[in-house]
Amino acid sequence: MHDFDDTMTSLGIAESPASWREYWEEAQATFPADGPDFLTDAYLREVAALCDFPEDILPPLAAMLARARGDERLSRLAWLWRVVLDAHRVEGEIRRWPSPAGEPLFSTALVLAEIPAMLKGHTVRGIPLEVSRATLRDLPLWMRNYRRRFGEWGFDRLGWMIYHLAGQLYRVGRMQYIHKPNPWPVSAYRHRERGEVAAFFKAPQRCRRDGLIDGTNGVTDSEAFTALFTEDGARIAGHPITRAGYVQPEPVTLSLADWQRVLCPGDPVLDVHIPADGRMDYDACGASVQAAPAFFARHFPEKPAPVAFICYTWLLDAQYAALLPAESNIVRWQREFHAFPVLSDDLDPFFRVFDGKPTDLVAAPRDTALRRAMLDTTLAGKPVRCAGGFILIDGMTWGR
Repeated sequence: MHDFDDTMTSLGIAESPASWREYWEEAQATFPADGPDFLTDAYLREVAALCDFPEDILPPLAAMLARARGDERLSRLAWLWRVVLDAHRVEGEIRRWPSPAGEPLFSTALVLAEIPAMLKGHTVRGIPLEVSRATLRDLPLWMRNYRRRFGEWGFDRLGWMIYHLAGQLYRVGRMQYIHKPNPWPVSAYRHRERGEVAAFFKAPQRCRRDGLIDGTNGVTDSEAFTALFTEDGARIAGHPITRAGYVQPEPVTLSLADWQRVLCPGDPVLDVHIPADGRMDYDACGASVQAAPAFFARHFPEKPAPVAFICYTWLLDAQYAALLPAESNIVRWQREFHAFPVLSDDLDPFFRVFDGKPTDLVAAPRDTALRRAMLDTTLAGKPVRCAGGFILIDGMTWGR
């Protein structure tokens, strides 16, 4: 029996998850005599044909699989990952799974191993193959992102791809969606006659005087206020969140005879994600949003109908409305959402637009309007950030 500690040490893995040790003996006892079939060239060709993988990612994947086949330690580690994943979905832990030293593409072996099971689940639900292929395009997308950042092929988004492989995330047109309970402490109420929407944090939030969560971008406010919320069956009282995503310092009271609750924490929602593989064309985004509820109703009839789209992204930072042209895709997309502030910083925005925050902002590339806007506002002392937002599905009027 191969020793767990010796194997980890020889692979350059200093700290391994507890689940690896827990399932190590089972994995060694069930290790195939000829090695895992998902490490073979024939398997890669089969999966590539099913998924319509672009040609440029096949050589680096084939080279990684060849190294794994030729090194029993890597083969046994790949099999261990498969056993652990099949035993229990470790979505939180898997984000921290370390790859062997010198093998930045190693985690793609597990993705490849799980693709047939994913596609089988899609077939059972009648999901079109083009949706499956579009959903799997995240693998080459993130491989290219890694290569652009580090100059070599790699993949460091295994924890994200688990949602795809588990049949939780689907790409419908331009956007990706996960059907889930609303994870944010945000409630919304709609006026029964006028149709206007009021949003509140249901849990207390410490907010700066500028309406953002205290601590956003590392900035605290000595005169911050606590946004509170109460509901007594006849009325609600709280600090409203403007459509642009700022908490107002003055509370309001609304009568439930006039206002109806339309969104609450835990309600079924479609969590929206925007893959970074092209222009965020406004019309394509609208077509996707309008098609998504019907997609989930058709293929997941047992799930409750979602009441809203929910999104957490740097693209909902309200500052872009003043930094970019009014007709830009980002600004037009923002207008569809009722935003709310979240505790965040500028690391994700810079990662998405610059592949990381430049050490010298003055000398950073200014080759697009978005890059210029991010640099200008940051240099002016108004750092970019992330925000959340929602679109109510009932009565949705995209584009109007």
